[in-house]
Amino acid sequence: MERPQEKYQQAAEVANALARAAELGKDGIDPEGDYEVDEKQRSCTLTDEGFAKAEQMLGVADLFNPQDPWAHYITNALKAKELFVKDVNYIVRDGEAVIVDEFTGRVMPGRRWSDGQHQAIEAKEALPIQPETQTLASITYQNFFLLYPRLAGMTGTAKTEEVEFEKTYKLETTIVPTNRVRARQDWADQVYKTETAKWRAVANETAEIHKKGRPVLVGTTSVEKSELLSSLLAEQEIPHNLLNAKPENVERESEIVAQAGRAGAVTIATNMAGRGTDIILGGNSDYMARLKLREVLLGRLVKPEDDHKPPVPLQRSAAPGGFADAAAPTLPRSGESLYPCPLTDDTDQALGQLARDLVKAWGDRALTVIELEERIATAAEKAPTEDAQIQALREAIARVKGEYDAVVKQEEARVREAGGLHVIGTERHESRRVDNQLRGRAGRQGDPGSTRFFLSLGDNLLRIFGGDRVAGLMNAFRVGERAPDRTRARATRFLGGPQEEGGLNTTTSASRFRVRRGDEKPTSCGVFRKPGGVWVAPPSRNR
Repeated sequence: MERPQEKYQQAAEVANALARAAELGKDGIDPEGDYEVDEKQRSCTLTDEGFAKAEQMLGVADLFNPQDPWAHYITNALKAKELFVKDVNYIVRDGEAVIVDEFTGRVMPGRRWSDGQHQAIEAKEALPIQPETQTLASITYQNFFLLYPRLAGMTGTAKTEEVEFEKTYKLETTIVPTNRVRARQDWADQVYKTETAKWRAVANETAEIHKKGRPVLVGTTSVEKSELLSSLLAEQEIPHNLLNAKPENVERESEIVAQAGRAGAVTIATNMAGRGTDIILGGNSDYMARLKLREVLLGRLVKPEDDHKPPVPLQRSAAPGGFADAAAPTLPRSGESLYPCPLTDDTDQALGQLARDLVKAWGDRALTVIELEERIATAAEKAPTEDAQIQALREAIARVKGEYDAVVKQEEARVREAGGLHVIGTERHESRRVDNQLRGRAGRQGDPGSTRFFLSLGDNLLRIFGGDRVAGLMNAFRVGERAPDRTRARATRFLGGPQEEGGLNTTTSASRFRVRRGDEKPTSCGVFRKPGGVWVAPPSRNR
């Protein structure tokens, strides 16, 4: 009998040879297809033809033979092929498939999909297949939080989920009035027939806002789409920064966020909504000061790693290979320099003396990068400390920040006058809460700002949950690439805009809530768990 690793590899080969059944509209599914894909339920099902082909290719009589089971491997291989997309759901790094968090866009090292799905993806990408892990115990977040006798929380986007809070936790959602009057303008959605037209429009609006001297934040849903937009902006020679799960961009996250609010800055971010990042108009002088200290001290205090190489950006190659190492960054950065102005000679000399003093106190190249960053972060806080080195770092940060503030305040005034931060959403999320989080990057604490969503009928939410309704309207009235105002308004109501109830966002959120809560079948695990980590054995079934 084949080892499981060999089965995953063979299943991947079979999945690649099978053909997806085409959708024939009202007539159902193409009978000649080998398998059907339900993107709404995220499942793949073999047809009778597909079962016969798979059994013939594997040389077995029955995929469900308990002595030599294959059905589970084939199903996982099909899901890896159709539903798990590279640079969207995961990235390949250091010979491993690393999961990308759907909400934050950050990678999750050490996390793996269960039930053999991760192994199927490793086989798909021709990576070394790691052994399956066995889950000894699990608990949902809902059941975990219900172990506590009292619950409370605070977030800016709880109102859209108040039904779930009430039904699951018996908690009332209360809206606290804003401290300052909201000055943000939420512009009407733009709906396009094709994704190509949508991305062209996003690039054009970004260029237009950039020319006015306003900072722009573009939120994308995947690494792949962020790089697509990056290439479109590069064609128009628009300086920009890219923030996604790729390692070379992750290492620059603090730097990118620090200057995202500067005049004319353009930032493309994957799932920025979930990061909770505060973008300060004119730039974040506190971040800039900390990064300057890190730059000065890194070479003197941090021990070099034998296998460490500076991150080299990737550029899209014309060859079929896709991405290749670039000798130098080809994409223009958002500004000529991260720092708003050069430091005075006195401050430069003070930083040099600080570096020499810290070498004496902490040792020459004796720290790791993480240790240095932790000490700089401690110095940037206001908590009292008796550590002389931390105090010296704190004074240096304050000195550098003071010089940067003089320039940043002037730039902040120019950005405010121009209209503040403009946020562009390139796709609606299933949850209105996530859409609202993205909008909330602009207009914080009474700042001016604006937001707009660009949608297409090829977006996942519309395509999976009924975009043919809007497409039918556009085709019936012979509409071009861009939908007219009336059709856009109908599409926005269908999706469930910021003030709409009963839209598609609301429907899908309710559906996900039912899955999380388990309305269809009550869970028994919560009955046997008690606060304090004590497990109580269930009574015998015979009693």
